[in-house]
Amino acid sequence: MLARDNGCIFGTTPPSMRYHTSMEIKHRKSITSTSDWARDYVSAGGALPMAFLADEQTQGRGTRSKTWDSPVGWTYLSIAFPPPPVEATALSLKVAHVVCTVLREKYTDGFDGSRSEFWVKPPNDVYRGEKKVVGVLLEQNKDALVIGIGIDYPPEYVVEAVVDAVSRCCAHWMEIAGQARNDTQARSSTQARSSTQARNEKKSSSGCQNARPDAVATS
Repeated sequence: MLARDNGCIFGTTPPSMRYHTSMEIKHRKSITSTSDWARDYVSAGGALPMAFLADEQTQGRGTRSKTWDSPVGWTYLSIAFPPPPVEATALSLKVAHVVCTVLREKYTDGFDGSRSEFWVKPPNDVYRGEKKVVGVLLEQNKDALVIGIGIDYPPEYVVEAVVDAVSRCCAHWMEIAGQARNDTQARSSTQARSSTQARNEKKSSSGCQNARPDAVATS
C-alpha cells in the first residue's frame, strides 16, 4: 500500500503509483534522501517496518559518502526495520543478491532491449553487463536499521517485488542472527559456569590436601 506523503494526499495516488506489498510504502515526489526521510520518521516514533519511495533525490548518497545521481525515472527506496540483534554490515550483500534476483525475473526476457546478465559485485552493488544498476546502503543505530536501495529501473516495474523480497530476507536474517546470538550467549554462560565449578573443585581439593591430619592417640 502506498500513501502519498507530500501534501497529505493519502489513498488518492494514481493507479500506476499504487503498490500492493506486505509493507506500507510512503511516497514523495522529491526528497533530499529517502534514508534521511526514514531516519526522521524513526526519530519521530514512527511504526516499523516502513518503506519510503521518492521520484527523485536531491542529495542521494552511496557508500563512503559518494553522491548517488537520482534523476526522475528510477527507483529510490529506503526500508526501515526495527534494530537487529547484531551488527548488520554483512546484510548488504544479501540484499544485493535479493534485488539481483528480482531484476533477473523482471528483465532477463529482454523486453527492455537488453540481453546482458545481472550479477552481484560485492559488497553491495548489482551490475548488468558492465553497467552498475543497483546500489545498497545500510545505516544502523540503536533505533533502526535503514536499508537504502537505488535502482536504475522504473519503480512501477520493480518496487513491489523488491520491498517484499527484501523484507522477507531481512526478517529471516534477523531471526537467524538473533538465534545465533542467543546460542553464543548460552554457550558463554555454560562455559563460565563450568570454569567457576572447576575452580571451586580445585580449591576444595587443594584444601583437603593441605589440611593437617588429626593427632592419633597412642597408649
